[in-house]
Amino acid sequence: MSLYFFNTIEDVLAKKKLSLGKLTIWETPNKGIEITSRFMGFSLKGNPETTEPVEETYELIAATSDNSADHEPPEEENPPVGGESSCQDPLEEDCPSDSIQEEKALENKRPVKRIYSFFKFIFAFSLICLVVFVTYSNVLLTPPATYFPWGSDTWGHLYKAEFLFHQIQQGDFFPQFDASWYNGNQPFRYWAPLPYYLLALIRAISGDIFHAGIFYIFVCALFGGVSWLFFAKRMGLWPATLAGIVWTVWLDNVRVAFSEGNLPRVLATALLPLLIIAYMRVLDKRKAYFGIIATVVLVQLAVLSHAMIAAVFLIGLALFTLFYRVFHGCRLRDGARGILVLLVGVLSSGWWLLPSLSGGITGLDPEAVKNAIQFIPANVSLNPMYRFANWETFYWGVSLIVAGVVTFLTWRSKPAWAKSLAACGAILVLITFPLVRPVYISLPFSNLLWPLRFSSVAALAFLASSMAFHKPELRRGLLKSSYVTGSLIVGLFAILFVDSLLSMRLLAYTGGQPDRLEKVAQVLQTEPGWRVETLDLSTLGSAPSYLFSTSPKLEQVFGWAWQGAETAQNIMLLNSSFETQHYPFLFGRSEELGTTDLVVKDDAVKDAGTFASAAASAGYRRQATIDGVSIWHGGSGPYLVAKDYNCLAIGKYASIVAMQFPSVEIGGSNNLNDYSLDDLKKYPEIVLTGVEWRVKSAAEKVIADYVSSGGRVVIDLAGMPNDVLSKQPEFLGVSGETATLQGQLEINTGAKTVLLQPFSEQYPQWKSFIPQGLDGVEMSTTYYGNTAPIFGYKLVNGQKVWFLGGNLIYHSYLTGDPVALKLESEQLALQTEFTGLDINYLTDYKTTRTGYVMKYHSDNSFAAVMPVAALDGMNAAIDGTPSPLGKHENLVQLDLPAGDHTISLSLKKTPIFYWGEAISLFSLFVLAAAIVYLRIKRVDV
Repeated sequence: MSLYFFNTIEDVLAKKKLSLGKLTIWETPNKGIEITSRFMGFSLKGNPETTEPVEETYELIAATSDNSADHEPPEEENPPVGGESSCQDPLEEDCPSDSIQEEKALENKRPVKRIYSFFKFIFAFSLICLVVFVTYSNVLLTPPATYFPWGSDTWGHLYKAEFLFHQIQQGDFFPQFDASWYNGNQPFRYWAPLPYYLLALIRAISGDIFHAGIFYIFVCALFGGVSWLFFAKRMGLWPATLAGIVWTVWLDNVRVAFSEGNLPRVLATALLPLLIIAYMRVLDKRKAYFGIIATVVLVQLAVLSHAMIAAVFLIGLALFTLFYRVFHGCRLRDGARGILVLLVGVLSSGWWLLPSLSGGITGLDPEAVKNAIQFIPANVSLNPMYRFANWETFYWGVSLIVAGVVTFLTWRSKPAWAKSLAACGAILVLITFPLVRPVYISLPFSNLLWPLRFSSVAALAFLASSMAFHKPELRRGLLKSSYVTGSLIVGLFAILFVDSLLSMRLLAYTGGQPDRLEKVAQVLQTEPGWRVETLDLSTLGSAPSYLFSTSPKLEQVFGWAWQGAETAQNIMLLNSSFETQHYPFLFGRSEELGTTDLVVKDDAVKDAGTFASAAASAGYRRQATIDGVSIWHGGSGPYLVAKDYNCLAIGKYASIVAMQFPSVEIGGSNNLNDYSLDDLKKYPEIVLTGVEWRVKSAAEKVIADYVSSGGRVVIDLAGMPNDVLSKQPEFLGVSGETATLQGQLEINTGAKTVLLQPFSEQYPQWKSFIPQGLDGVEMSTTYYGNTAPIFGYKLVNGQKVWFLGGNLIYHSYLTGDPVALKLESEQLALQTEFTGLDINYLTDYKTTRTGYVMKYHSDNSFAAVMPVAALDGMNAAIDGTPSPLGKHENLVQLDLPAGDHTISLSLKKTPIFYWGEAISLFSLFVLAAAIVYLRIKRVDV
């Protein structure tokens, strides 16, 4: 009736050359209807003026106002069409242009509502379910003999879920310690717990962890697809249904699930459509209390599924908010409200998130992580044929280009939210190309937010924006026709769906049991051992992490997903030494980590003879070889290692020194101010390379005092902070002059002249520092006809402090030059061979829910390195008496008395856990109080 009145009054006024801008009819003081434009379905004569579909009638119901529900009376900021604008200054921030006012009056603030019957929603839901079941049927119905995963990460995630399942059966509902990997780890501190609880639940229902993994992927795909039905009010039921179908088989989603096997990300991606639609409700409706609560909950769930992906989602939503404001989809205060809601969602996850930010990948060197960030060229990621040659590669999908082109060709017929998503998606695609690498890695937190992780947000943005259009009266050109628009959506769906199915057929499958690794696991059971170390450069995937923990039930030095391990740096160095053939370091550190068994992929060994010789010297013997995988056995059980205070290397490049000279201990901090004189005096020699400091004078003083106490110091100026004035590294009065060398370095030692090997091909121009200001020179070279010191000393308090130049340590590391190594060995007084460790076997050893209990016997007191990760919150007790716990290269170090004693190691909550819980409770309390207050006072959010 209101529509009829509007058309009737407008026709009467038209005769007097007047127009009607807005008609408001109030049924009660709190309930009414507002009409702002003519609807052609009702005429003065009562005959339809057009044959618009009946469903289009419901689009105008967006103008209905009901103060008792979500809707508010019209605002001055949203002027009626044809009426006088309330904007006095067109340059004001919240004053839209005339061309936008018409669209805002019909679309923004009250998004177009489309009302569909319950039957249609059930049909759409059933259609998505049917498509998901059909497309995933080959994995859902696979027989048990071939239901094993092949993805690189899948086995590792399934192990953690299986571990959780058994711990819950034993009454431990949130286990915080597992001895199986990385010399002990906290499985759900750095790895978000929610996916594993869902997997454990499905495991309990299905009775098998491998079936659970398959059903988990199916459930997540189904949930993500069905979630698109909540877009029906914005883009129409059938476009939302078609988009949901595409999302269930979207090529990158399938790649992540099956090829990467990143099961936590699979769950996070399933939550993304629902998160975006809830967040848009927060931006559009000032009293969207349900939308606020839903957004907070979904952010929590995303964080507890995959923290890094959740951060990616939040950045994507923040970028969307920016563009939504630019396209006049929301006011500035709406955008601020949305960001605050996202922040509350993050803070309310603090009980888990805050402890996870201490250590893990956040504790790794940001520059090293940035160097490993992957960028994919467009000719690979957008090439539809490349995936057939390498189906595991990252592929954006050529159909995504089609979706982008359609979006921008129909730009003027898109609502503001669709334009915002499209702009956001375009940026997120661009950052994955190598061209933007220099810019991207310079951004804050780029070491944590990898570009390819934004692919889910970008894909959803293009998918939703390409299929979303204005109401017919706001569309342009041919798109005013519902047939044209519908045909365009169906055609776009067909292209996206077919492109995805091609990748689906390549990726969505399972495989047989890894027989080779099963046989290896059987061999590992034949002799008693403690820990197994897999040397394969990750080419065997994550299957060993599962199989070796569940079959021979050995603890593992490696495991999977090393970023969350306390011993992550140790693992990186083991891999590096394996690749660069620094075998003495490899076997020395392996023994220190408690390795009794080695599983070696033979084709990963560059020099089999040298490797075998080094293994034999370290006490390992080849036990068997199975299909190119060798098993080496050493010790027979758990043990402690007596610490040898030989030499301490401090700084960013300390590991390079240690890999060449295995007896060198790597300092726990690169910052010299973190070491006391008593700490340093335990070592007869110290090497500083790439060292840092907070207070330079204090750093120089502790070294001067150490030298005065009889210690020997060798300083490599490479990597030191530059002096503010000279822009050169300077320490104890010796500065480093930059020198670029080429070819080969000729060293004059006084007694003889030696020629080193050519510089690495990777660095044809060798940049190094020449120490200046020395009191004596032991080795030198010639640089542009002048004598340049390479090794010499500076007198400090009458004692010699040695300085090494020419970047010799790095040169010998890269080239393996025996001449350079011999020179360094003489000057550093260190050996390149592994001399073995002093081992004390335990008389009893067992693991508990929170740590370890072990017994030992020793005739003498000694400083012990325990092959146990020094986890945050680890406490030690000897015979029940608390004992100070130290660190040795991320392992536990204890001073042990002579005799027979029992050592207890247990994890306890650190203060950061309590801070996280307090932040969560406080943020939820503030949110609840704010909503209650605003509803009582009826104040706009």
